[in-house]
Amino acid sequence: MFADYPIYLPWLALVALLLWLRWSFWSNKQVDPPMPEQHEITPSHGFGRPPQTAVRNAMRAESLDALDAIRRVMPTIGKAPDTRKSNPQMPIWKAVKLIAKVLGDSDKRGGYPVTLDAVRQAAQDGQIEIWGKRELPPPMEPGLSSDEWTPIDPKFWRTHQINSLATEKTSEACVHSCSNPVIYGEQNACWSLLVRLSDVERVWPGT
Repeated sequence: MFADYPIYLPWLALVALLLWLRWSFWSNKQVDPPMPEQHEITPSHGFGRPPQTAVRNAMRAESLDALDAIRRVMPTIGKAPDTRKSNPQMPIWKAVKLIAKVLGDSDKRGGYPVTLDAVRQAAQDGQIEIWGKRELPPPMEPGLSSDEWTPIDPKFWRTHQINSLATEKTSEACVHSCSNPVIYGEQNACWSLLVRLSDVERVWPGT
């Protein structure tokens, strides 16, 4: 008659089986997965099909470029161009009214002489820039002006002054400058003078 086997022997066998199963499962996980097979792109008759990753990258780059272009353009959409720096919009007579109040020049009948001298000096010194329609030179007929406003050189105001016609709205389209002293027959006058409000406010605070 055989001897009785220990009662814990089945439990030892079960533990051993579990350890073996765990070892087998763990060893399988450590095996590196197979690398996907890479296919070389071989052009056929000069044409090749790029991989999907390259296509996606190219599309993403184009999208970013388009987005960057839109961001640069968006700030200007719906906004009128700022022409104040290049094309002054204030007629000279309006500026004269504002400056005369600051200077206390109330001589309207005399054409605000103190104010006109101050404006002329500021233009000559380059503190403000005056634009006007220049008289056409010979052989054009005297008294004809250009249709375009252009900046007037500060040196011009060394020998020319702003006349009283520049102080009234009704004479806005008239000649606003004359030589000083007067040179008869000279074709170098300026019509319809313009200035920048920003220049006026900077030189004469309080306007």
